[in-house]
Amino acid sequence: MEGNSKITLRIPPQDLAEFTLFPLNAHAAEGWAQALPVTNTDSVVDLIDQALTQISRVRLSPESRYEILEVLVPSLDVALTNLSKRFLNQPLIMPAGPQKMADLAARLNTRACTAYTVVAVEAIQKRDSVKEINPALLTCQALQRALDYSGRNVLQTFQLFRPLDIHGWRSLHQLFALAEAQGLADLPLPDPHGGAATVRSSYLKAILLGCCKPNRLRQSDLSALFNCLAHWSTEVAVEAADNSQGLFLVDLQSDQPPL
Repeated sequence: MEGNSKITLRIPPQDLAEFTLFPLNAHAAEGWAQALPVTNTDSVVDLIDQALTQISRVRLSPESRYEILEVLVPSLDVALTNLSKRFLNQPLIMPAGPQKMADLAARLNTRACTAYTVVAVEAIQKRDSVKEINPALLTCQALQRALDYSGRNVLQTFQLFRPLDIHGWRSLHQLFALAEAQGLADLPLPDPHGGAATVRSSYLKAILLGCCKPNRLRQSDLSALFNCLAHWSTEVAVEAADNSQGLFLVDLQSDQPPL
């Protein structure tokens, strides 16, 4: 790992005067999510996109923003799964329809990453106002979620045999750098699948995918590998760059994959 990183994460301004989709609380968000037209993927994607965009820009306490996002996650994940069925296993040069679906999935992942990043940054900046949960825990949970959705974009990009978008690697590196700077990279967090996760393991899951020559793997192989990397990441150490035992170099200030 290359040295003392300056944090350069950018979040959208909280300049939205009104949130238009539902009252800003977890209960109302849950009712809204349950009423989504699940048989109409295009409509669901559009509504969730609107929700994530507005949540990132409306003034809201970090705790409330996080609670609302967590309520929306199941619907978001179903939408992403449905979209993936429409663009994976397509010709390398995809028709316009599947290409649009891939772009929508990437946008939803980015929107979710941004929304959770807002939670993390504001939980740090406004820690004295966070009352219902430990601010450090809230920050850590939000960073882990942001890294998860950012990592999904890495997987999707590799599955489509494309280079990662500009700032894609930088976003991953900077989220991890922020966790390290706050001393939160190794704080255990509950995993929805029954295990335990940390910010470090979520970061390494995406980073390791960039070390494995993904252009030589099939889409299904990449998906299987990505799931396994959640467990293998515990066998990897991230250390200072002057350690001669390292196999790959990661510059947390760069927009580059491991080298």
